[in-house]
Amino acid sequence: MALKISGNFKFKGIRWRSGLLYTFRYSNWFEDPEPMTIVLYKITGIHPSTGHQWNLLQCINMNYVPRHIRKNFIINWKQTLERNNGNVLLTWDEIKAKFPGIAKSNAIRRYQLKPQYMISKPKAIPIDQMEETIVSSWHKDFSKKMKMSLTRKYRQAQKKRKKRTDDKGISKILSTIFGRGK
Repeated sequence: MALKISGNFKFKGIRWRSGLLYTFRYSNWFEDPEPMTIVLYKITGIHPSTGHQWNLLQCINMNYVPRHIRKNFIINWKQTLERNNGNVLLTWDEIKAKFPGIAKSNAIRRYQLKPQYMISKPKAIPIDQMEETIVSSWHKDFSKKMKMSLTRKYRQAQKKRKKRTDDKGISKILSTIFGRGK
């Protein structure tokens, strides 16, 4: 069985639809135990290349979107949902094309659906309450923490790279290759 992508599915007694806002408790959290997510789709099946079983929920975690982008995005997205009566399939390609700030913010997250206890207390947020719910979560902003973490990793990689290619290291390599060393 290949991977199957669904934008509309039922899980934990709630109808999950692509493009709508949901909150839940996630037990396998690293930074955010209560993500506020806009669902992209559910991915199930066996990956054809690796043979691994996938049972994931792919979402935009709004707590990782920078505050200055968050409100503009939700206002625009709410208008799109109201125009289409909530029947929208939000995809990664659409996010990259229409909302590049979100694509760059590393806010796309995957949450495990199995085992069942990973996600608990799910709650669907109605379209008319999306904006006030997002604005009320201003105290939860992991975007700066994520940016600092990526910057730190980049600097560490640069230090390792510099350490490997410093002058002494290059002279040792050259002397070994050309036989001029001791």
